[in-house]
Amino acid sequence: MTPQTLLTWLEETAEKAGIRVRYEQLDLDEAVVRNGLCTIKGERTLFIHKSHSPAEKIRILAEALKRVDLTGVYLKPAVRELIDPDDEMDG
Repeated sequence: MTPQTLLTWLEETAEKAGIRVRYEQLDLDEAVVRNGLCTIKGERTLFIHKSHSPAEKIRILAEALKRVDLTGVYLKPAVRELIDPDDEMDG
């Protein structure tokens, strides 16, 4: 599996969980802006610096998804393992 495939799966998981993922230029001169999950007008949005490597984008997405309720959201096995590597599938 390529990093781009895993990134796409994480983005799809975020969307199913009600999180909008936005890749933006976050190094603004006027303000200090960081990657992160926030709520804007009732919509959960995850901002990620667009120049990050795919591996860093994957890490940021996985960390954000670890903090939200994913009950009822189907997780591909690779996504589940990344989000919760200690999770045992009990059937």
